[in-house]
Amino acid sequence: MPLLSKRLEMLPFWRITVRRNPQTIASSATQRSLLLAGLIALALLGVAFGAVSTFRFVNQSLELASLKSDFLSSITHELKTPLTSIQMFSEMLSLGRIKNDEKRMEYYKHITSESIRLRGMIDDILDFARSEAGKVHYVLSEADFAELVQDALDIFYLSAEAKGFEIKSDLPDFGEFPPVDVDREAMVRVFVNLLSNAVKYSLENPEISVQVKRDGHLLLASVADKGVGIESKNLEKIFDKFFRAGDPLTREVSGTGLGLSLVHGIVRAHDGDIRVTSEKNVGSTFTVALPIVEDYRDKWPPDAEVPTQSEFTSSEDTSHSSALMNSEEQTSSAVDEQGG
Repeated sequence: MPLLSKRLEMLPFWRITVRRNPQTIASSATQRSLLLAGLIALALLGVAFGAVSTFRFVNQSLELASLKSDFLSSITHELKTPLTSIQMFSEMLSLGRIKNDEKRMEYYKHITSESIRLRGMIDDILDFARSEAGKVHYVLSEADFAELVQDALDIFYLSAEAKGFEIKSDLPDFGEFPPVDVDREAMVRVFVNLLSNAVKYSLENPEISVQVKRDGHLLLASVADKGVGIESKNLEKIFDKFFRAGDPLTREVSGTGLGLSLVHGIVRAHDGDIRVTSEKNVGSTFTVALPIVEDYRDKWPPDAEVPTQSEFTSSEDTSHSSALMNSEEQTSSAVDEQGG
């Protein structure tokens, strides 16, 4: 028999009672109930969060698959359209059916315009493939921002002219602003793409404005159109891959949905930013902001280098030697004349 029991038998008239405070019991029960309710609520929140996350993931995957499907189905049409035009116009010219010089020139412009358009789409697709594979490499060098924009305007001029567009440019003189570090070819493609978009969505108001200006340590280049504009709800999505606004006016315009995504990627890779402001049926303005090369941010143009003493002495010696040679030649010439 246990010791405690023996001891209690030795005290038959004693009774031991253990009691807990009713308030303590009630408090413990309440705490256990709250803890259980909290655990249940946390479990339910976890399940709800997981369900929402799964739904969003599936929805995004389905949306991306749909966008890719639309892209693949439209890209064939997009590539065939300029090819068909080029083939048709070139065949008519090669067969000698166009006798009018003005008409021939018009056909040549159409061929050039469609070729530029076709090359732009192919470049977009190749750039997209390289971007997806992580094989995009940029070779940076100092360049004049205004000159880059002018190069893009020169490339795009014939295409814009063929569609009857007027491009108004407000560019500073080359060298007026400090340089930026860019991959020249990639940045020119950025502005060609923005110009192409401005033309595609502004056919009823064929006017585009291009401007380059400085804002502190940034250089800004903007491309503005008077086209269909973009709804505010779509402004945050326009740089997404394959995205095309659902507006009927926008859907009528051909395109791959890759251009602005590639533009955004190139600008961000140069530590820059691209901004857009737009109003429906009024127009859109895309602005590319790039940082000025750090060495020139506070001092431009840089001071001319002061020649060293040795360079100065060498220059004086050269000038003195030139003067002596000229004097000797003049003396020799005078002697020859007297001798004659």
